[in-house]
Amino acid sequence: MERDAKGVLICVNIGFNAGTSNVGPGAGSLNTGPGSGSINAGSIDGGFPFGLHRMTKEEIRKYLLKWDKNGDGVLSKQEIKEALHSLGSFFPGYRAQGAMAVADKDRDGCVNMNNHEFEALIDYVYDLKVIV
Repeated sequence: MERDAKGVLICVNIGFNAGTSNVGPGAGSLNTGPGSGSINAGSIDGGFPFGLHRMTKEEIRKYLLKWDKNGDGVLSKQEIKEALHSLGSFFPGYRAQGAMAVADKDRDGCVNMNNHEFEALIDYVYDLKVIV
């Protein structure tokens, strides 16, 4: 694995014995040349292969709005856990607990979707660098 000057992972190399194929926008590509082919996943902040991209804050906002299952205008820890699980997060219960610690400013056990708590939750999820 390689990292850039800021410590961001910039590529992952896995050897293959196959023909050559290049796929992907920007820096991301799949090159499986004879002997020492590699998958270059690109920078964590862009250049993902196969049309994948990091979720924007606006995409996260729209996504999280759908998880208010009972329509009460707040997200419970369970609703956040389910949202993170559906995004493929590792340890979604742990991540939901972290989200509550960061976003639940008034410590009432939920994240209000109509104030700064929701913005803090969006920032937390954005910092998880969710790839879709």
